[in-house]
Amino acid sequence: MKKFTYLLILIFVICFTCIYEATPMTSNQEVKLSLKTDKEAYCIGDAVILEITFSNNSSKSIYLLPWNGGYSVNWLMAFDIDEQKKGSFPLVYRDIKFMPLFKDYILINPNSKYSITLKGKIFNGELSKFNRDYEKKYQGLFLNFGDSAIFLNSIGSFGLQAFYVGKNEWADIAKKKYNIDGIILEKLESNKIHIEVR
Repeated sequence: MKKFTYLLILIFVICFTCIYEATPMTSNQEVKLSLKTDKEAYCIGDAVILEITFSNNSSKSIYLLPWNGGYSVNWLMAFDIDEQKKGSFPLVYRDIKFMPLFKDYILINPNSKYSITLKGKIFNGELSKFNRDYEKKYQGLFLNFGDSAIFLNSIGSFGLQAFYVGKNEWADIAKKKYNIDGIILEKLESNKIHIEVR
C-alpha cells in the first residue's frame, strides 16, 4: 500500500513538473500592458500623446516584436460612452508584408519596461480612407495619427485601450534564424482610460 502511495505521489510530481515547464514564461501575470495619455481633456486641434508600456514582471528576460500591422490605430481600440467600438481606417499606403530582422526584436529584462509613443491630433473635418480602387471620404471628428485615424464622429467622452497580439510565426523566425526564445505570444490588453473631447 505504501509503495502504491509513493508511486502516486511520484506520478503527481512528474506531471506537475511537466505542466509547469510547459507553461509559457510570458503569462499575463508576468507581462503587463498599460496605456496613458498626456492629459484627460482635449479640444479640437489639440495634440494627443499616448504611451503604451510593456512591463516585464517576471524573473526572466523576454522579447517583444513591436509591430502591430503597420498602422498606429492597430495598437488601439476606442469606445464611445455606450461601449460601442469606434471605427478606424488607414490614410496612407503601408506595405503590410513584414519579415522581422534581428534588430526588430526588443529585449526587456526582468523588472524592466519598454514604451511606444503614439502622437496624434484631434481633427474636425474631412478625411479620405486609403484604398487602391476607390476613394471614400468621412466627415466628422477624428483622432488623426497621420498614417491612420479613429473616427470619433462628434465631441464627447471616449474610452481607449491598447492591445498587442504576438504571432507564432514571429517566434519561429526568432528561434530558427536568431536563436531567440521568450517571445511574447499571447494577446495583451491594457487598462482602459477615458478622455474627453470638448
